[in-house]
Amino acid sequence: MSTITIGVHANNPALFLLSHLDLAERALAPLGVEVAWHRYTGGTETGRKLVDGTIDVGGTGATPPISDQANGLPVVYVAHSDPRPAHGTLLVTPDSDVKSVADLRGRKVALGIGSWQTLLLAVALDRAGIAFDEVDAVGSGPDSLAQLQAGELGAWIGQGPEHVAATRSGAAVELVPAGDLITNPSLWFTRRDVAERRGTELGAVAGALEDAGLWAAADPRAAAELFATNEGGEVEAWEAFVRRIPWTVNAIGAPFVAEQQAGADVLARVGFLPRAVTVADATVPELASYVEAGLDAAREARAHQTAATA
Repeated sequence: MSTITIGVHANNPALFLLSHLDLAERALAPLGVEVAWHRYTGGTETGRKLVDGTIDVGGTGATPPISDQANGLPVVYVAHSDPRPAHGTLLVTPDSDVKSVADLRGRKVALGIGSWQTLLLAVALDRAGIAFDEVDAVGSGPDSLAQLQAGELGAWIGQGPEHVAATRSGAAVELVPAGDLITNPSLWFTRRDVAERRGTELGAVAGALEDAGLWAAADPRAAAELFATNEGGEVEAWEAFVRRIPWTVNAIGAPFVAEQQAGADVLARVGFLPRAVTVADATVPELASYVEAGLDAAREARAHQTAATA
């Protein structure tokens, strides 16, 4: 049997779920393919791990594959989720003197540099007429909320259960809704040789990703307990996060490419990228049909299972 290695990190919830269920194994076994898992710390490592062969498929938000392409890595988009603007956004304290994005000029902003949060900040600043280097972008960490409350930060981009817990407790409020800036889907991508040779397998992975997400949607408490046990945090915050995230997976099409291109153009304009990129160059058009077939097969199997248990 051949093997496909799937990269997993905590910031891509569907991959995390998939690695703790046996859905990928079941989807790929009929193809004579075994699944191996490679766990690592952050999505910005994904492109390098794809290119050096450590993994065959991984997932992040919008920024890492754009950066990878700008740095000459042969990455190829496989699939994307529905928009996930509720994943997180710019946060300030309720009594902050930062009332708009324009007030961030000259202030320190904590975020996951290189992650989807970079695109969110870049778009926010671009629309406010502020250059990226007019804010002091620093890496976020476990003390970011405390630093925000102490006035050491002008804003913090929180995400996931941390964002939920901070806003529900009243410790922080959203400066601007993320949905006003970016749609923030999860993205899954591979390297070019895998995209060109292993389309059926990648389609099966896409179907399994959607199965994993829909399992969470059907039992958000169980998913929350799984996240909390393995990643820490409050079960209630994780459950709220699971409930607010859409879990549908989609093949790559023209609307996605256009949206990703708009984000890439902003990142290039603000100077985050070493060069401008053409997002369409990171696609293999025929791969979409394999991904759609994999998604259709998974959806048909779910429908049959539902009918059998009705």
